[in-house]
Amino acid sequence: FSNLVFQYYFYIEAEDKPGVMASITSLMASKEVGIESIVQKEELGDSCVPIILITDPFKESDHAELQIELLNLDSVRAIRSIRIEAK
Repeated sequence: FSNLVFQYYFYIEAEDKPGVMASITSLMASKEVGIESIVQKEELGDSCVPIILITDPFKESDHAELQIELLNLDSVRAIRSIRIEAK
């Protein structure tokens, strides 16, 4: 199962400050995970914004590591993700 390839939907709560989107996209690029779409919504309060990101397909085995590394970014407060399975 870990070698299967899926797209993922990420809901990221991050601080609303310059460079946050760059740090997220740079990390994704360093892991060779492409981004199909990315949207930053309006502030949630407490200087926090939701970022909705859909990836290009990548290996299931890389998902957990990527999620941990995203959470380790100083500006990221929380992450939820959902696997998108092909029809």
